[in-house]
Amino acid sequence: MGGTVHDGLAVPGRVVLAQEPASSLGSVRISPPTRQVIVGTERHTIEPRVMQVLVVLAKARGAVVSRDELIDRCWDGRIVGDDSINHAIGKIRQLAARSGGAFAIETIPRVGYRLTANGEAAPEVDLAEPGEQDRAGASRRFVIASGVALGAIALGGSSVAILSRRRQPSPLAKTYYQRGIATRGQGFSNEYEQAVAYFRKAVEIDPNYAEAWGALAWSYRVLLATGEDANAPRLAALAKSAAARAIELDSDNADAHLALLLLEPNYRRWAEVEQGCRQLLAQRPRHSITEFHLAFVLGDTGRWREAIVHMQRVCDREPTWPMARFRLFEELANAGRIEEADARIDEAMRLAPRNLDFWSAKIDHLLLTGRPAEAAALVADTGTRPHDALVVAQQTQIVRAHTSGSAEQRKATVTGLAEDAGAHPLWAAGIAAILGEPDLALSLLEGGYFGRGPWAAKMDMRPPTHPLFSAALASVRRDGRFNRLLEETGLEAFWRATNTEPDFRRFAST
Repeated sequence: MGGTVHDGLAVPGRVVLAQEPASSLGSVRISPPTRQVIVGTERHTIEPRVMQVLVVLAKARGAVVSRDELIDRCWDGRIVGDDSINHAIGKIRQLAARSGGAFAIETIPRVGYRLTANGEAAPEVDLAEPGEQDRAGASRRFVIASGVALGAIALGGSSVAILSRRRQPSPLAKTYYQRGIATRGQGFSNEYEQAVAYFRKAVEIDPNYAEAWGALAWSYRVLLATGEDANAPRLAALAKSAAARAIELDSDNADAHLALLLLEPNYRRWAEVEQGCRQLLAQRPRHSITEFHLAFVLGDTGRWREAIVHMQRVCDREPTWPMARFRLFEELANAGRIEEADARIDEAMRLAPRNLDFWSAKIDHLLLTGRPAEAAALVADTGTRPHDALVVAQQTQIVRAHTSGSAEQRKATVTGLAEDAGAHPLWAAGIAAILGEPDLALSLLEGGYFGRGPWAAKMDMRPPTHPLFSAALASVRRDGRFNRLLEETGLEAFWRATNTEPDFRRFAST
């Protein structure tokens, strides 16, 4: 085994951090309560802060501990100079020198420090709470040892997951994970490539970091949903692999389960996605990404009022997440709650200035709610509009067509927008309806969903359906052809099977 482990932290055969000194522990003994380090027959009393630093490094089980983390845990986050940390590390190195090489403190340049045993990084062993019989007289026990018998214990899948949830990740891996979470927290697809890089680094440093594997799986899924079709098989495989690893380590990992649930688009899978999201939320009620997507699938099936409740919860939990506020704006606007929608789009734009999607959506909203002068002022405001000249030119055209009163100009504007290779037919259909061209809107919907008619080339193989229930298409929903479209998409079958109704029918008289 290479050493005996007593009630404390052991470096093989040499060092023990124990609640009380024990006999025959090896050549070095360290007792935090008495602040004593015993090397052979010599006793050394060390400063309380030095003992705290030594314990934190030992608890890291060979992982790197940053200087910031040492300050946070040993100085309670107070501002301290480099001299304070250097003094503590220097004292520990003096003790290490007296231990005959049993342990050492390694400096990782520009990162932090780690404790090594016998010249090698101490392997990671899971942290376990003391048994009930130990709680009266013993604190949590921490073990780092290359020969500890834990490796010989056979664990089933559920036990592995439980241990994974209890273990503490490498501090450096956690730093990368937190950076990834902050990056993806903006909610924009272009941020996820950077988030993937952070999460990949986290799992490279700590391959048993379940949360990082789950976050990586989810990030791959976002890139899959927003990227090029040619790259889809690779991203799907990476998402599945990362999710499987996360679930192996933690069977309840919500990011991983959500990634697997949403690998395929919502289209025609609304019941499966809704049920899956609700089941995940039953286990993890505060998992914001799951609740965000539950609200999204409710919108995809025309149930804005239900969606608002869930998206509001997400916004309350995630005050700096602009995409959640933007989606809440859409839901409120489509439910006819105009003043509340105004407030939410303004919040989203403050959180993400010059975002072209937010800016464009506000202009369309102003036109739709009878405020063309405000829309024109927003287009003209060079201090707030996005830097994308094409989008600015398109929105300028839309505002001018709306205010011109010329039916020919309006139709020509929509046709020009729809012919743009980058324009989505469902967005163009909404603009057509805003500009008073319902026939053109229906034609674009036929092309976008079914590849029929003059816009067949614009067919989307995985289309969202929430645009069908937007405020912009309210006039189109009164056309008999719209009901046939709902039948063909499978939405009518979904409502019948789930005994639900879209808001435009359920609240038709309100």
